[in-house]
Amino acid sequence: MYRVTYVYDWYNNSYLEQVGVPIAFLQLQWTLITTLVIDRRNGAKDWMQVMGLSPLVYWLAHFFAECIVMTMLCAVLCTMSQHWNLFHGASAIKIFICLESFGVGTISFLAFISNFFKSPEASGQIACSGAILSILVFVGAGMKSVSLQTQAAACVFPPFAFQYQILSFFELTDTHVQKVGAFKDT
Repeated sequence: MYRVTYVYDWYNNSYLEQVGVPIAFLQLQWTLITTLVIDRRNGAKDWMQVMGLSPLVYWLAHFFAECIVMTMLCAVLCTMSQHWNLFHGASAIKIFICLESFGVGTISFLAFISNFFKSPEASGQIACSGAILSILVFVGAGMKSVSLQTQAAACVFPPFAFQYQILSFFELTDTHVQKVGAFKDT
């Protein structure tokens, strides 16, 4: 007779992707939002407008500069993911699209919320706290099993949308209990 033993498993098979990949983006998020807030606080944007630069060109320059940096980070993470067989062995193009869409969404979202802060430190802390909160919420809860309406509402915020993108590479499994083996009763 065999007795099956279950062990509490607080992470699922996407743990490294759900934690490691968003942490790789934290410094970039901090730098982006604090730069925008410092520019506004110091009046750099206003000075550039006085010199004839339109607001659209100012924001597009920030956007494209950050997109170039983000694309390089995504390429490095994609290469590492392929080498380490992360994202459930998905193709490099799918991983790159996932990372790049998060990057573009994050740049746009952080540019939007930078308007609500006067302190660059506070803005950076809020942006990074949101990313860390998304990691904690998704690793600690079975967020793939919530309703589609709730998933769509959460995807308004790029860190939560990114977690759903990561989870889309994996099958829905029970993350709380994992069968680890059977032992013979004595």
